[in-house]
Amino acid sequence: MDKPIKAKFDYDFQNDVLYMMQEKREYYSSIQNKDFIFDLDKNDNINGIEILNVSRVIGTSKFFLNNIKSGTVQIETIKMDKGTLIKLHIYLECAVRNSNKIQSLNTENISEDISVSEPEYLKPAYLNLATA
Repeated sequence: MDKPIKAKFDYDFQNDVLYMMQEKREYYSSIQNKDFIFDLDKNDNINGIEILNVSRVIGTSKFFLNNIKSGTVQIETIKMDKGTLIKLHIYLECAVRNSNKIQSLNTENISEDISVSEPEYLKPAYLNLATA
């Protein structure tokens, strides 16, 4: 996996959507699988992620997500016979009652696999999140 890429994030409390994207990116297209939307560049590199209903999907409080200070997102991709299996490893540092708390979120804890059939193969990525 390449070195971390500077990224920014934004959490929409009202709609419960977490946006994570590279600071400098070229958007080409998006693919969606259930509550996950992956933004791609022309070379099928993932350069942004939106997670819909994120508090339900990852099993944490909207108030926790509303106080994100920093974090990282590792995107693992595994080529399968019918598309690509995507594993997300999300580490968030949030302010909770005037102290910082780290919560590790991992899609392996989610019962539904995230997989896409198009494009045929996506490349892994590592986003280093900072306040937008």
